Amino acid sequence: MKPIFDARARGARFSPLALVALLWTVLFLPGCRNAEDRGAPDAPALGGDTALTVSYLDVGQGDAELLQTASGKNILIDTGAAEGREALLNALRDRGVRRLDLLIVSHPHLDHFGNVPQVLAAVPTTEVLDVGLVTGSPGQERMLKAIKQHRVKLTLVSRGLAGASRDLGDGVTLRLLEPRAPLLKNTDSDPNNNSIVCLVTVGDVRFLFTGDMEEEEREKRLYPGGEDIRADIYKVAHHGSRNGTDDPFMARVQPREAVISCGVGNEYGHPHPETLAALERANARVWRTDTQGTIVVTTDGERYMVAALGKSADAPEPGNGPPKRRRSRRGGE
Repeated sequence: MKPIFDARARGARFSPLALVALLWTVLFLPGCRNAEDRGAPDAPALGGDTALTVSYLDVGQGDAELLQTASGKNILIDTGAAEGREALLNALRDRGVRRLDLLIVSHPHLDHFGNVPQVLAAVPTTEVLDVGLVTGSPGQERMLKAIKQHRVKLTLVSRGLAGASRDLGDGVTLRLLEPRAPLLKNTDSDPNNNSIVCLVTVGDVRFLFTGDMEEEEREKRLYPGGEDIRADIYKVAHHGSRNGTDDPFMARVQPREAVISCGVGNEYGHPHPETLAALERANARVWRTDTQGTIVVTTDGERYMVAALGKSADAPEPGNGPPKRRRSRRGGE
């Protein structure tokens, strides 16, 4: 795992207390549990008050990130696809999620919203935040029907919400950066290039979530917007696809940690070597759900800790995913 960091001083040296905490965490974190132990995983401890815990859930070839504040608010970004349905629902249960304050659907691809109906049926949800890009797909129609059936408030980011911030309490702020209206059209992938991009800040620690954003959304919308997108922890765009991360983007984000959410042996070849090379040149430590399982970050707003819980924690069972789609030139959804 990554040692304790002071977010205000990059490259800080370890104190004796930090080294003791590191040793304790390495010895006792639940990533070492056996495959039969399916209990709730523990987050890495800072030794003080934890303001925010972010779990990058191992749901196979898809995205699902759970944010939990100190006062008990739960925000879920994406839900993964059918392959990771059981893993997702188990993870929500194991982490004590009895209500979702906000469910963010980054964009209309099944590996990001495929389990929304099942989540809404299992967990009372206050609000769904959606791009507002209509595809007319059967999956999207099922999602919208479930939102209406469970009487969940639906908010569309494309209706002028880009640039707005939300106070999540406990010193945690969520700022919506993209997409702005009007939505991009005629790109290599309109759903990907209209992904919800948001920056979550708690004290001096910053998290960047990017959905499946590709270069067109970055260059045509995100860069001209002039936002400060520096982040300590970067959820790597598009599962580590080559069109999601490059050197100019890394120069703007300057991440310390990069979390890639992808499935074991996925048909798209994620993460791509070009992306891994760009992250290495940026001196970002790479964490991967396909090899390390669920990745958990805890922070008190000054320091943060990262831990990999191991494949036994939340991993979907192999062989239960949806039929494979033909691999596209762009590296898949």
